[in-house]
Amino acid sequence: MSERLEFGYNKGLPPDVTTAWGCRAIVHDDGFALDVPPDRESGFGDWHTLCGYLRDRDGDGWIGRATEMFATGALTVRSSAEVTLFEDDRAVVRANPMRSYGYLYVCAFFRPEPVRVDCPPALRELLRLDGEGWS
Repeated sequence: MSERLEFGYNKGLPPDVTTAWGCRAIVHDDGFALDVPPDRESGFGDWHTLCGYLRDRDGDGWIGRATEMFATGALTVRSSAEVTLFEDDRAVVRANPMRSYGYLYVCAFFRPEPVRVDCPPALRELLRLDGEGWS
């Protein structure tokens, strides 16, 4: 990975990611509120499209899940546990307090597109799918 987030959880990004967004969210003392200051967000690649995708698919659901985890004690600002706050076949949101005593470092990224290999016609003639599999 050549690019890094200025703010966010870089360790949560896979090495081959080309589009990512991140933030350093503030966890309030009571653990029942999480704020994302606009000046503590960053991204690379087509990260505005990623943010739009997450809004459409998850809204601010990842914030609610993180807040609930802090409220129940499943996550604390004294821990360094990585958690997945959203995941589907296209995007992922991960976070980690990193023992910060007041912050939650978040990253979101598009999963890399799967590599598609077109089978040449000559190879298709050699390979047949029968009841047992490829032969």
